[in-house]
Parts: sequence; structure tokens; C-alpha cells
Amino acid sequence: MGPRAVASRWKQAELLSAASFVDVKELDVTADFIRTARLWFEYGAQFEPQLREAVGNEQYDQQQSDRSTIFRAIEEGLLSRALFVGRKAERQAPDWRSPSSRSRS
Repeated sequence: MGPRAVASRWKQAELLSAASFVDVKELDVTADFIRTARLWFEYGAQFEPQLREAVGNEQYDQQQSDRSTIFRAIEEGLLSRALFVGRKAERQAPDWRSPSSRSRS
């Protein structure tokens, strides 16, 4: 129903934190995405003959089915879309007083 092969046990914000991102903010863009999904479907139907010729019947049918499934899943609250924004944490400078950070000559 959504992107393939992106399942995870961790929430997106947790993954970003583990990658040293801080001040992570999540922006829900589901409403914009459902409009986009509907337009993909509607324009796919509008240009069906040209698309079938360009991509073939099987691929056209699969794309339209996927698009329909996406916006139904969003309407049912099963799928959402979000944009995450954060900044990379600054690395700490090594403590020059620490024996482990002094170079050995």
C-alpha cells in the first residue's frame, strides 16, 4: 500500500536521532499526498489509452491499482506521509587534556 521494503521496528524520529540528528520536527503532509495520489489516479484514467500504449496493459493496471489502494488506505487512516526536518548534531571536539586524545610520538 505504501513504498515497498521500508518496514521498520523503529519510528522515523528514532532512526534520525540514532543518526545524530537533533531538533527533529515532523510535518504531516498526508493531506497534500492524498491530493497527489488522487490526481495520479485521475490523470492515469484520463490518459489511459496513451499510457497503456506507453507502458503496457499489465503495468498500467498495476499502477492504477496501487494508486487506488494508496488513497483508500490514507482515507482509512492506515497510511500517512510526513516530512522530517532536523540538523546534524555538532561533533564534540576531543578533550585535549584527556590522555586518550593526545598523540603518541
